Amino acid sequence: MELWVGLGVAVIAIGWLLRQRLGARPQGAPARVPTPQTSHEPPSSVGAPAPTGDAPLNLPRFRPLRANDLSTEQQQQLLAAHVAVPRPSRLLDQLLSPEFVNQASARQLADLVAGEPLLAARVLKAVNAPFYGLPQPVNSIAQAVTYLGLTTVRITCLRYIFIAAFKTSEAPRQQAIDRLWRASALASELMARAASAWPLADAGRWSSAVLLSFLGRLAVLASAPAEQLPALANGPPTQRAEAEQQLVGLCAAELGRLLMGHWGLPHGVVDDAADIGWLVFEAPPWPTDGRAEALALCALCVWLSERAADPATGTLPPPLDWATDTSDDIACLRARLSPARCAALQAWWLTPEVQQLLGPFPRA
Repeated sequence: MELWVGLGVAVIAIGWLLRQRLGARPQGAPARVPTPQTSHEPPSSVGAPAPTGDAPLNLPRFRPLRANDLSTEQQQQLLAAHVAVPRPSRLLDQLLSPEFVNQASARQLADLVAGEPLLAARVLKAVNAPFYGLPQPVNSIAQAVTYLGLTTVRITCLRYIFIAAFKTSEAPRQQAIDRLWRASALASELMARAASAWPLADAGRWSSAVLLSFLGRLAVLASAPAEQLPALANGPPTQRAEAEQQLVGLCAAELGRLLMGHWGLPHGVVDDAADIGWLVFEAPPWPTDGRAEALALCALCVWLSERAADPATGTLPPPLDWATDTSDDIACLRARLSPARCAALQAWWLTPEVQQLLGPFPRA
């Protein structure tokens, strides 16, 4: 009998201790699920990029939906209701094909564009603008390649193919679209030059990705109500993404992914472009391979070009200040890139080549 009493006392004591350790709850209440401890610091594993500052990365509270989160019916409804954009010319497929990006010559590009004289005329007008600062006017696509390089001319061709897909008769909407097109021109040109300084082997691939990353935003601006344009055309990337999803059903990056997939562009091309807009929302641990670094460089060129195109700024973007810039976009890259990479990018941003490129960039 004494043995059973002793066991009973022991069980009661153990139960009391467990209740003290875990926290008592009311009779019949569900068990409390512990909240996982989430750290926003980059991982300390070997090979992971070290952050340049001591402050943790505060991830946005908003996390966008993926296009694949929608049912097929929802995707089709979204395309029909909000993205009534015709598929660009079949020339697009050739200009984006990996074989053309990696192997095409100036003559091949000239021959390809010659089949569309209106496009050729627009491209020649663009490359003769003060933005590129050519020493003398050029009169052919092949000559433009000689001065500017194949990547720059190919990206200019792509831009004008897309421009034809986004037309509007509303002045405020056209101004917002034109401003974004100017930012896309600067971003892709910055990327082409940054790829040489980095260096990246696939400069053409990543310059294309930068340009294509603007498609979703253009689609949103083309279909949004006029009163929503200021919130969708300006502001930090995280705030814009939330406004885009509330209005359209997807953020611009995922809308672009849906649209490019609908056009039948290669999966790799689509993923490169759409993933640029996701960097600011991704929690660690992050990939540390070559593609991850290339995406970070793409995102930097996109965000800096948007700042340069912001009509509220009216001046050149300030020098990169990794230590004190608290914006979500720069904080995202500061946490992903090593101090050496950040220092190299800061020095590159201040080079005469980059500053000269920004000089004639139109901001009005």
